Amino acid sequence: MNIDVKIGPDLKKVYELAKTLCEKYKVPFILGGDYNCKFGSAAIERFHENGFINVHDNATSADNINTCHSYPKFSDDLGIYESTVQEFGDYHKRAIDHIYAYNINETTKFNRFKVIDEPFALEASDHCPVMIDFDL
Repeated sequence: MNIDVKIGPDLKKVYELAKTLCEKYKVPFILGGDYNCKFGSAAIERFHENGFINVHDNATSADNINTCHSYPKFSDDLGIYESTVQEFGDYHKRAIDHIYAYNINETTKFNRFKVIDEPFALEASDHCPVMIDFDL
């Protein structure tokens, strides 16, 4: 694996863990979360260089919206957090939450990449939950 030490020890550990688990158990490795990195960043490019695929780009159906938004604001009148109206924009230009897969075989199919943008989810965090549906 092509590890650039400038990226940091945590990312190197992810690559090493993926490779170890896949070799030992002959299974795919799927990893997702808040990467705090946009497409084109060094960390994201390292995933591609090391054989990981972006699930969004390999799903049969994928939402093309951003995965994060402004912080919800607390309403004293209602006693709850409320989301703010905003534009979500293009996934490839603004998303910092990603799902990557490694060691995917020919039977693995990513059916759907869904960014949950319903009000209840938007009021809980500045990130949208991301759901994937797949077959192994």
